[in-house]
Amino acid sequence: GDEVIFLVPIREKQDIFDYINIIFEILNTFVSELKNGEFFDNLDIKPKEQQLMKMQNIVSLKAAAWIAIVGENINEMEQYDNLMQLFKPQENYGFLEFLGNDIDAGFRIKNNSQDRRLVISYELAYILSRNTDYLRNIFIVTYKQLKGIWHDRLYPIIWYYNKDMCNGISFEQSFFYDEEESNDLTKAYFNNKVNPVLEALMYSDVDYAL
Repeated sequence: GDEVIFLVPIREKQDIFDYINIIFEILNTFVSELKNGEFFDNLDIKPKEQQLMKMQNIVSLKAAAWIAIVGENINEMEQYDNLMQLFKPQENYGFLEFLGNDIDAGFRIKNNSQDRRLVISYELAYILSRNTDYLRNIFIVTYKQLKGIWHDRLYPIIWYYNKDMCNGISFEQSFFYDEEESNDLTKAYFNNKVNPVLEALMYSDVDYAL
């Protein structure tokens, strides 16, 4: 379909910090090239088709990042374990299947990403927040019930944004002029600053909230 999933084995804690910025940079580089048309210049298509695709502006990119401890032994799975299985229906062809609560959470949060926005899981945000240089890049947008996650308790929708990779443009300045009216998540972010549903610090103080 329209999803691509990349798996990155984490061998050292620093890998988490490095990869989150790599993912964010790739996201914004591709979105920029799609918006300004550079992406289509590299396609092997006729100039007329290139121009048409640029004018229509029909393609964009969203991204989500989350972490999970995954095992391969189904007989020893416990409540919070995640399972990875390799299926090979034929020679030289196979696919991975993942099962588990953390896996489900990742697919739930991805539905709360937006153009240019990298949504991250609570667990990933918590690890990043232990480093003050990364804490400043974490923004709690709102809280939502995610089906089957945390027993349907409110889950924080968190976006990662690194202004150093966006020409120094702050998170608050990065919204389109009409985005608050046209985007439900953006509207929720700004509404929660004025009229928070939960305790105000649950939105304004990320370290406290996490």
